[in-house]
Amino acid sequence: MGNLTALSLRKPLLLLALLCALAVRVFAQNVYTVAGTAGVSGNANGISTSASFNNPYGLACDPQGNIYVANRFGHTIRKIDLSGNVTTFAGSGIPGASDGNGTAATFNEPWGIACDSSGNLYIADTKNYKIRKISPQGAVTTIAGIGTFGVTNGIAALAQFGFPAGIAVTPDGTIVYVSDRMTNTIRKIENGTVTTFAGSVYTPGSNDGQGLSAKFDHPNGLTLDAAGNILVADEFNNKIRKITPGGFVTTLAGSGSFGSADGPSSSASFKSPWGVCALTNGDVLVGDADNFTVRKISNGIVSVYAGQTGVPGMSNGPALQSTFNGVSALCVNRYNNHVYLCDPYSHLVRKVAPMMLALTTSGGNNFCYGTNINIQVAPSGLIGYKLYVDGLLAGNSTTGSFVLNN
Repeated sequence: MGNLTALSLRKPLLLLALLCALAVRVFAQNVYTVAGTAGVSGNANGISTSASFNNPYGLACDPQGNIYVANRFGHTIRKIDLSGNVTTFAGSGIPGASDGNGTAATFNEPWGIACDSSGNLYIADTKNYKIRKISPQGAVTTIAGIGTFGVTNGIAALAQFGFPAGIAVTPDGTIVYVSDRMTNTIRKIENGTVTTFAGSVYTPGSNDGQGLSAKFDHPNGLTLDAAGNILVADEFNNKIRKITPGGFVTTLAGSGSFGSADGPSSSASFKSPWGVCALTNGDVLVGDADNFTVRKISNGIVSVYAGQTGVPGMSNGPALQSTFNGVSALCVNRYNNHVYLCDPYSHLVRKVAPMMLALTTSGGNNFCYGTNINIQVAPSGLIGYKLYVDGLLAGNSTTGSFVLNN
């Protein structure tokens, strides 16, 4: 969506000179490739698109703006720095469950990753049925899970998980939440103890309610919002659920139908939501995998944020003209406020970020009071444009052409 955010027109105005030279900025959301070779799987390090990934599935951003990627079939945790340089931060690339430093450690299909405010990473090491922690220096330890499939709670080192997929952590690192996919529960790790926080063990469903009376069906990605609520991509229910810090579960969006309908959150539909993240303004983004889109939940309304519904691909460009092969995880990088995401079947890490649009006027750059000002925004072909004057909406356009009365 194109926004003219700094154009000031005040009456009476005798002359508006050099409109194009004014501090006018016009933005639209654009999709870019951050790292990876499109359609090529691998574990090569390097700069940006010279690197390769093998089904990158989870990602997290640290306070310094670095991106960490759970490289699922590569059995590694990769790091993308602010210069776009990709390195292997932890994991040898060979499946295993060994703790250790950096590439001396091993993982087995890590799906989820989260970061606390100190830069510690927390990994849902899915096929090891363990939760791992990586210090900012790269030291890998196991913080929960004995390594066998199950639902046992209690002392973290003796607890069991059933395919941990998504993970979220409080900023201070004291509480870790895990979506335990095959047991249909959300687990909690606090003070060295694992408990079932929400969901009925081995009982799929979509009931809202308190704690264990609620039900999920193959919960996938997790995130925390600014209030500490846990947001859940409830994949098989085609819903986005919200859990308060006290454990009460509600449905944030999704009718439960398998579909792509936009509109009010209660009647909107999703197709296998995999990932979820919360924006600073309270909006929620969803990786809607089988629709090949990123959806947005804002003020109770669901819409497409990026991608083309039902159209798979790897194309960059204006957000609503781009294509994905599924979006598994998203995070907001507080360093630049860009939205980063994993496109696992494209083997890419991508982002949605503003691109500046160009402004031109017809009939010269000098306008007398009482005449019309014709404005054209480029590039053309975006889904829609909005013109704001002094912060107020002055017009909508499907073509990028505007006429203002001076």
